[in-house]
Amino acid sequence: MKLRTWLLIAFLVLMLLPLGAGIILYNLIGKLDEQRSFADYMSASKEIATAEAHLQNPELFHFNFIPDEHELNALTSDALKIELFSSNGVHIYSSMVDREYTEFFQTNASLYGKLYEMQINPRSYVMKKPVFEDGELVGIYQITLARKEWREGVRHRTLWVACILGLFITALFFTILFLTRRKLIQPMRILTKQMRAFAMEEPLPETIHRGGEMGELMDRFGDMRRTIEASRKKLSKQQEEKAFMTAALSHDLKTPLTSIRAYAEELGTLGLTREESQDYLALIIGQADRMRHMLDDLNLYSSLESKVTKEKRVKVDSTEFLEMLLEGYDPLASVKNIHVESMLAVNGEMELDPQLIMRMMDNLISNAIRYTPEGGKLYLGGVSSDFEVPEWIFPPFKSAVQQQFNQTGRKVLLLIQNEGEHIPMEIQAMLYEPFYQGEASRNQAGSGSFGLGLTIAKMVIERHQGTIMLLSEAPYGTLVICELPISEKGE
Repeated sequence: MKLRTWLLIAFLVLMLLPLGAGIILYNLIGKLDEQRSFADYMSASKEIATAEAHLQNPELFHFNFIPDEHELNALTSDALKIELFSSNGVHIYSSMVDREYTEFFQTNASLYGKLYEMQINPRSYVMKKPVFEDGELVGIYQITLARKEWREGVRHRTLWVACILGLFITALFFTILFLTRRKLIQPMRILTKQMRAFAMEEPLPETIHRGGEMGELMDRFGDMRRTIEASRKKLSKQQEEKAFMTAALSHDLKTPLTSIRAYAEELGTLGLTREESQDYLALIIGQADRMRHMLDDLNLYSSLESKVTKEKRVKVDSTEFLEMLLEGYDPLASVKNIHVESMLAVNGEMELDPQLIMRMMDNLISNAIRYTPEGGKLYLGGVSSDFEVPEWIFPPFKSAVQQQFNQTGRKVLLLIQNEGEHIPMEIQAMLYEPFYQGEASRNQAGSGSFGLGLTIAKMVIERHQGTIMLLSEAPYGTLVICELPISEKGE
């Protein structure tokens, strides 16, 4: 139930239930009074009738007759009062002379009014009857019977009603207070504790699942907390990466800088032949190019990570673009006497950023050449999903490549496969992490890499809504599969 609805219902209950309880109690008291009044009336009628049997004597109303007060007083009590009046309204006798029970009738209207009628008042029963002698009115008697028991009963019942109503309102108040505490106050306290603990980075109190707005608020706070915690972890990881990047930059640039300094010092000495000077100069240029390549990778990674780099996508013919993309690596491979074999079987168009794709392929192919042994083979391919799997794919990798071909949607697969030492399974996933390198790779002379090749490739491929996969198996080597979407010409 929503909190607003619950509060409205609680307010209505708090307002209407006491009123309803009062009405019910009033009706119950009314019924009880009716029953009690009937019993009281019958008792009073009997008592009054007993007194009337003596008061019907006409001699009591003669002026020359002196009534026996002891006899009349015997008929009365603290609750019963007798008054005698002559026919013209003269007060003859009264058993009690006080303000509460004494009343003088001065007019015929008041004297003769309500004869033979039992008058029921809150405090008493009053019966007034005439007395006749030989057909003539000689006097009137009035009997007043106080309703002491009824008044006491009313007083007691009123007290009971007040107590019951007070207990009911108290119970209702504490019930509403309990529900309010359960529905509103307790969840707010838990939420406040969670917010305080989260702000102080302390363990969070146990969460109690609630419904309604408070439950939704606590769920939203939980979502916000998880988002902030994820952002904190990401920020912490980025800070660790920056610290590692600084260390890696210091480590990886130290070797080429040392080489450049050493060769520059040698060039400054006398006695070098022209050929030696040319060799030293070539080595200095090579180390400078290595540093530039490393810094270019670092700059590209920072741009992709910060989303600063804006893609400049264009539609290209897949055959022409991939033919240009896979060419030009023979001179680099020939330095290590590596044989390059390429295959191109694509059609359709692709929408991509040529500069990013070319930079990605430079990194992947350079890495493949770096880790291919002298005299080994390097395989490059661009194949659409509607062509056959290249025959040169190593046997352990064919099923994975075929599975990529069988997936729905037309695509092109960029394949870079090299012979050499395999990459252990436990570190394959870590290769996508920025700046990750094995110590052997980091200490390898002329590596020219910060360990950003696969990281940049993954970021570029994902920007193009593609996927990247690395497979490695001994004693064959390693295969990198980059999947990019392809469309038909004219789409």
